[in-house]
Amino acid sequence: MAPNWLDFAVLLKGLRPPREKEGIPFQYLELGCGTGLGLCLLAGAYPEGQFVGVDFQPDHIVQALSLARQLGLKNIHFLEADFLELDKNPQILKTSDSPTREFHYIVAHGVISWLSVQVQQALLSIVSKSLALGGVFYCSYNTYPGWLAMSNFQHMVSLERQRYADSDLGSALTAARTNLISLLGSQESPLALLQSSPRLFDELESIERFSATYLAHEYACEHWAPLRVADMHKLCTEHKLRFISSATLPEIFDDLVAEQLKPTILSESDPVIRQTLLDLATNKYFRRDIFVRGIEVMPPACAAKLLGGLRFRLLEAPSVEAYRFPTCFGEILGHFDGCHSIEMALAGSPSSLSDIQSTTGEAMGDLLRALALLVHVNRIGIDRGNAADQAREFSQKINQFITAQMQEGQSYSWLIAPNIGTCVSFNLVELISTQAISDGLKGDVLTAFVLMGLSSLGIELTRPTKEPISDPAEQRKLIESLVENLASQRIPTLHSLGVLPCNSKD
Repeated sequence: MAPNWLDFAVLLKGLRPPREKEGIPFQYLELGCGTGLGLCLLAGAYPEGQFVGVDFQPDHIVQALSLARQLGLKNIHFLEADFLELDKNPQILKTSDSPTREFHYIVAHGVISWLSVQVQQALLSIVSKSLALGGVFYCSYNTYPGWLAMSNFQHMVSLERQRYADSDLGSALTAARTNLISLLGSQESPLALLQSSPRLFDELESIERFSATYLAHEYACEHWAPLRVADMHKLCTEHKLRFISSATLPEIFDDLVAEQLKPTILSESDPVIRQTLLDLATNKYFRRDIFVRGIEVMPPACAAKLLGGLRFRLLEAPSVEAYRFPTCFGEILGHFDGCHSIEMALAGSPSSLSDIQSTTGEAMGDLLRALALLVHVNRIGIDRGNAADQAREFSQKINQFITAQMQEGQSYSWLIAPNIGTCVSFNLVELISTQAISDGLKGDVLTAFVLMGLSSLGIELTRPTKEPISDPAEQRKLIESLVENLASQRIPTLHSLGVLPCNSKD
């Protein structure tokens, strides 16, 4: 949902983005901002932007206001509001720093398919009234056919919640899951339900991995209803919002679909039917769509100039024998020489797309596709250039606050990377290890320090299967591997992204 990511997606479609270069002031609205962490991190990364977050829950807004105050953010405002009331009076979105009600970016992440039809209409009406001409609306939502199987589970949870008290969600989830599993049979001898929904068994098994907060949001919502893409796009069209692209970069390139699907999908000229066919072909369960209020197709020379000026930066790009990109189309095998030459062109310092093309000699179409795939898997990032200078020092202070809160038990897992205008994941194991490395600890002393720190915080090391690691030798081996990666790759990358000050000790 970062502005530069959305701009890149719009540019890839040959359209003019809300900002033609980094550092231009803008207005950004999030509808359904929750407790505001994500919006606060964006506000820290983009001090030239003005951010507004709206949420229906007073508790969320109280937490968001407290967080913004603790972080010292001056370019963000939070508002408790019902979408129905806000639609009647969108003027309340104005602030002293934002005298107009027009936003260059409006986002609604994981909100609209959890609302009643009436509130959905209100949300889209707010967007239509508040989005600047040429502005971008990002909307992510549950969709069919991917949710067909688990819609049975959601329905059973709803019925079980009527049996138990509404507040006893755990019992309702357990009862619904147990009953459905008993109706499946086995993988070797599937009964009718499993035959019609082959993925249902694995999906029910995976529920235990999710947090109680996620399960409550996903399955205990009265108005939970995935939207088919045709229905969503019709709703947006009624509010003068035009679909242009997915924000998931590989999905911008329809020709990445499997060869056997291309004759059907690529020959379809109706955009809604084509998107429907793509969703059916990939069993889509979640969409990240970009809409605009008014479309401007740029002359090819103008689009080429803006694209050529985009800068990219190498992130964590360990050596690989093959470039494999997981997408909704399946795993895509990238052209090795092309991808490798792009990363080599960025190995010394960030470069513009024009310079990358000059260095690699790649055709523009192939280069853009490879760049999109590499950005998608976080091997490279979109560089903010000089615009990051005013964000770097303040972002690092925010990161210091977040890491201090992590040590006190807060479940934060993201830090601002001002040089690329977005965030990077960072967990407690990495934090404790990074501090130990910074303090000059080495070898067995460093490993023992990290293990002791994790133990004092009650953190267990686990295998990829989530099984706890109890063997001390295996624990030491895992920490040694992590520390080696941190020292050789992760910490230098965090410095280069502006996450950590460049004068920090490695």
